[in-house]
Amino acid sequence: MFKFIVLTGICLCIAILTVAFVKLPIKYIIRDLFAKELPLETVQNVDLNRYQGTWFSAYEFYAWFQAGCKCTKAEYLLTDSGKVEVKNSCYRDGNLVTATAIAWPINKGDNYKLYVQFRAPFKGKYYILSIDEDYQHVLVGTPDRNYLWILSRTKTIDENTFKEFKAKAEELGFESSRFLKVDHECSKSD
Repeated sequence: MFKFIVLTGICLCIAILTVAFVKLPIKYIIRDLFAKELPLETVQNVDLNRYQGTWFSAYEFYAWFQAGCKCTKAEYLLTDSGKVEVKNSCYRDGNLVTATAIAWPINKGDNYKLYVQFRAPFKGKYYILSIDEDYQHVLVGTPDRNYLWILSRTKTIDENTFKEFKAKAEELGFESSRFLKVDHECSKSD
C-alpha cells in the first residue's frame, strides 16, 4: 500500500510539473492518469492494407494534446514488420504541428486493438470500434471512454453517417454529447 501511495504521489508531481512547464490542462491529465478501462466491443478484423492512408478527423472528443487544432488528419503506413507508422498533423495558431508514432497490436493476431506510442515509454490504446465496408469512415476510441474520433477519407461526413456513428458510440458507453466537429477551413496562414 505504501508503494502505491508513493507511486501515486510521484505521478501527481510529474503531472503538475508537466502542466507548469507545458501549460496543459491539469484536469485532463489527472483524469487520464486515473482512468478506469472497461471492456469495449470492437470490430473483429481490419485489413490494414486498406486501412492505411490518410484519414481526416471529422468529429472528436476534446483531447488536451489536440487543443486548438484545425484541419486535423492522420496518415497511417503499414510497415514490413506489420507495425503501423503514424503521422498526425493539424494547424494550431497558424503553424503546422505534427506528431509521429508507431502502432502495433496489443494481442498478437488482433489488428483492431492497437498500442500507439508517440514518446517512449508512454503508449495509448487505439481501438477500432466500427468501420464501413468501403473503408471510408471509421470510429476509433479508447477503452476508458475518454477519447473518441470519427475519421473519414474526406474532410467532412454526411449527417446520416454522423448519426450512425453517434448511435454506435452511445451503444458502447461513450457520452456522444462530447463530440466536437473539427474545423477543416484552413488557409495558408492557418
